[in-house]
This record gives sequence, structure tokens and C-alpha cells, in this order.
Amino acid sequence: MAYSVDWVARIITVPLDDLTLVSGSVWSLNASAFWIEVRRLEASPTDGLGRPQALEFVNTQILSDIPYSPIIKLINGYTWKTGTTDKVITLLGPNSNLLDTFIPGDGVSVLANNSAGKTDDSGSGVQPQ
Repeated sequence: MAYSVDWVARIITVPLDDLTLVSGSVWSLNASAFWIEVRRLEASPTDGLGRPQALEFVNTQILSDIPYSPIIKLINGYTWKTGTTDKVITLLGPNSNLLDTFIPGDGVSVLANNSAGKTDDSGSGVQPQ
């Protein structure tokens, strides 16, 4: 099953099949994988093209000579939810605003991995592939 988007309501639905089981009722969602799938939907000539942009990627930023990690952001009023109930979803990968844009409900909790001090030590500073 693949992600779906209600382009009018600006809601992205992530199905359980696209989450990774950690254990029990704990699942994970990689922000880089989220980025790739939503970008694919945005590029769809039948649905996504011509719609307001859903994602923004803020590349590695240098502050006081320290390279801070990239940030994946849902923008333009887009939100997201899951097609599941009673789960805990941990966010993996780059910093994101996915916790802030999640539509709570159905017993689903989201745990962010964001950190104000998260730095990029890879030396690449490039978008997720």
C-alpha cells in the first residue's frame, strides 16, 4: 500500500505497511523515506502537479562554524496521519516538523528524534536520496 494525499484538505496518509515494526505496538517512520514518497506524489502528473508544494528541505546550516543537520518540513498547511490505530510511532532520520504536523487520534502517539544540537558530521550536507 502506498501513501495517499487529500490535496484539497492537504492531508497525507501514511499506511501501516510503510511503517517499520520495532516491537509490540511501537513502529518507526523514517523522515527521509517520508520525503521521497511525498515528493513522488507531488510529481504525479495525474494528481500532484499544480498542487501547492507540500515539503521543504532546509539543507545543512552553518551556525558558529558548526554544521547543523538538515530539516524536512511539511509546509503550506499540509498535515499527516496514519492509517492505523493504537500505535507509537518513532521518527527516525533527519530533523523534521513531522511531530508538529501530525493529526493526533485513534490512540496513535508520535515521538520525535529532533534535537536543537543535532549536527551533521557526514560532510555531505545534501538532500535525502
